[in-house]
Amino acid sequence: MARLTLTSLSITGYGGSPVPNRLFVQPARATGLAILFPGLTYSCDLPVLHYPYRLLAQRGFDVLQLQTDYTHESFQTASPSEQADWLASDAIAALHASRRQRDYARVVLIGKSLGTLVLAHMLARGEERDAATIWLTPLLRQPDLLEVALPCKSPALFVIGTEDRSYDPKTLERIQAVSCARVLVLEGADHILEVPGDIFSSLRRIESLLRAIDDFLDSLSID
Repeated sequence: MARLTLTSLSITGYGGSPVPNRLFVQPARATGLAILFPGLTYSCDLPVLHYPYRLLAQRGFDVLQLQTDYTHESFQTASPSEQADWLASDAIAALHASRRQRDYARVVLIGKSLGTLVLAHMLARGEERDAATIWLTPLLRQPDLLEVALPCKSPALFVIGTEDRSYDPKTLERIQAVSCARVLVLEGADHILEVPGDIFSSLRRIESLLRAIDDFLDSLSID
């Protein structure tokens, strides 16, 4: 893998606040742009997002990692509609800022847990509807997410474990039945896609995740 340049973008999000980020830039023309939206307390440095970043970088993508923090009181006590606007505003600002850097032929959006709700709120506002999306441990019981996921016709991959509190096989079946989505269900995996008490099984789940993402990217005709 070629050595990437690490930088950051000036991104102004909700209420004029900065959106912390890291941007990894390919030395030559990039295959595309990938944006990673972390979970509430699950950062892009942790395995479920770190290894997909490594895979995307290896495949020639520029990768923008958001380092947002929504654990603070001002967000947690906001109304649901304000929270939705907050998440969407930060995400859309990040998308537009990164789009200004290069002319990208392909955009891949990846969310983990709360990050999947970010994807939903952003797509609901008409942003990057043709983008390929990867939904890691999606919040399947959130109506706002389902409103976007069910009618989605762009390439999508959903990954969740059977021991995740958000796992809902009937909802996954509905998504597959009416959309173009692929689904990977990891037996015994929890909300961080680990098998509690079994590190080697957990590592195998991460490998399955990466192979699914690699196959997904192949299906997009990405070299």
